[in-house]
Amino acid sequence: MSRGKDLEDERQLVCFRIANEEYGIGIMQVREIIRLDSITAVPGTPSYVSGIVNLRGNVLPVIDLGRRFGLESSQHSEQKRILVVEMDSRTTGLIVDAVSEALRIPESDIEPAPQILSANVSSRYITGIGKLDGGNRVIILIDAGSILEQEEIEALPGADGRKQAPPAGAQFSVDDDSGQQSNSGEESNAWMKEKGSPESVTDTSAEDVTEIVISAVEKIEAKKKADEQANREKIMHGLMKLKKAELLAKAKKLGLKVSTKMTKKQIVGLIVDTN
Repeated sequence: MSRGKDLEDERQLVCFRIANEEYGIGIMQVREIIRLDSITAVPGTPSYVSGIVNLRGNVLPVIDLGRRFGLESSQHSEQKRILVVEMDSRTTGLIVDAVSEALRIPESDIEPAPQILSANVSSRYITGIGKLDGGNRVIILIDAGSILEQEEIEALPGADGRKQAPPAGAQFSVDDDSGQQSNSGEESNAWMKEKGSPESVTDTSAEDVTEIVISAVEKIEAKKKADEQANREKIMHGLMKLKKAELLAKAKKLGLKVSTKMTKKQIVGLIVDTN
């Protein structure tokens, strides 16, 4: 079985905990993971909106995912993290109790979500239930796009996406090995890239999970480009079997400017680029 086929038959997740439940979100939906530092409260927002933080000069609205699910909000701890995700093209932070690991779950180990789960989490938020270790480990799979309705996303503080000055008390930090903090996006990106990323992890820190997210995204994008190039070459190979007159007719039918002075390869290149 090819690597591409493997990717189609499994889901890559970032796993985290809220209360006593373990959840997973698609790795491609997670942009980064940051520490839960000072949050500036915004008056008049729903109870599940904790406030805003400064993410490299941009206002990032932060949602308490536990409160959104109707669960009791746990006390602040060193393990709490903010998952930075995309909601309908709106960058948003999700507070979780802890980030555990990044892993792959075969589609065969994922079951449809029941209408109502324990802890009163509605199936509205759920895409499936992952069962590992013979069913002894259950992971509730969620979709970032279903956490809020469109009007709720538009009502988030700072939802216009404009750059604003850092609000008082808001902090953004990425810890390095020395325990120092960096407020620079370039520095944090360089820090994450220089580490190198394992294929899978257990008992992983949030910083390591961030590295895995970056590594997985880069690998998926590289595979996509490779697949596109392979498909292009396959199409070109098929077109090169046609006669030049047939290629010219095909190109003209597509509205392309071609001439008899062009080589078959040049004509084929134009046709493929158009498609």
